Amino acid sequence: MENKKIINQEKRSRKLFMFSALVVPTLFFLVFFVYVNFDSLLMAVQRPDYSSGSLVEQFTFENFRLIFSKNSGLDEILDSIKNTLIFFFSDLIIVFPISIFMSYFFFKKMPGFRFFRFVFYLPSVISSSVLVILFKYAIGDGGIIDAIMTKQGKDFFYLLSQAPDALYTIVFYNVMFSFGVNIIVLGGSMNGVNSEVLEAGRIDGCGWRKELFLLVIPMMWPTISTIVILKMTGILSASGPILAFTKGGVGTMTLSYLLYALVSGVGKSQDLYYASAVGVVMTVVVFPITMLVKHLVYSDKKDAEDTL
Repeated sequence: MENKKIINQEKRSRKLFMFSALVVPTLFFLVFFVYVNFDSLLMAVQRPDYSSGSLVEQFTFENFRLIFSKNSGLDEILDSIKNTLIFFFSDLIIVFPISIFMSYFFFKKMPGFRFFRFVFYLPSVISSSVLVILFKYAIGDGGIIDAIMTKQGKDFFYLLSQAPDALYTIVFYNVMFSFGVNIIVLGGSMNGVNSEVLEAGRIDGCGWRKELFLLVIPMMWPTISTIVILKMTGILSASGPILAFTKGGVGTMTLSYLLYALVSGVGKSQDLYYASAVGVVMTVVVFPITMLVKHLVYSDKKDAEDTL
């Protein structure tokens, strides 16, 4: 009888624990995802009268009309999309392949791998504020660029002061200091590949190219595909370098910083309703593209698994 009571108490305790474990995440989801996004959707179809502080219309497409009005928001949004794509593809085409090669270089423990691992990992453990200060000093008056131009007899000009130099300078900064995290994640995945498969490949005469492209990359494809999807969805959140260097000026505005500026009022007049409409349009555009990329990536994953 006592054993039955103990068992019932344990069952009740487990049910209570499971209920508690589910309630908090569910409330978090309802408040910070459902409510916030639904509220933003409502704000996107409202337009305020800033002079009186009241809503002029409860349901209107005025915010969307402003977005697609050539003299209002369209040019700015198109420039933001262009700059965002430049950041994304510079990361995907330059940073990501080099990160894979460097991870393989460290994985094989080739000569000098400790030195290069230190160099690539170092920016990941340094505060981004410190990196920004150092980079600004390097390209500023009296920095490395100034010294090189002075030696060549040329006048110094600040790279962040004019377009398109400012955009390409920030892209260069983003590329230079993005390797660390990629290499850490890819290196961890590479250390988990099946050593027996690699050994069989070496016995069959696989060189490093065949080993990397035909054995290692297919086995770590789940990690690669996840990183690609995260980079795709991260298009809407990469505003740090823009805020630190130019605050969206001199032709460096991106989609994420445009939203930040509209919401916070930094560098632009604050307009939460217009920002909500911009967010809706960005979601409508980015979501199907993300789903397409996910489909292509995971179909390639299936093909890669079939080759093993």
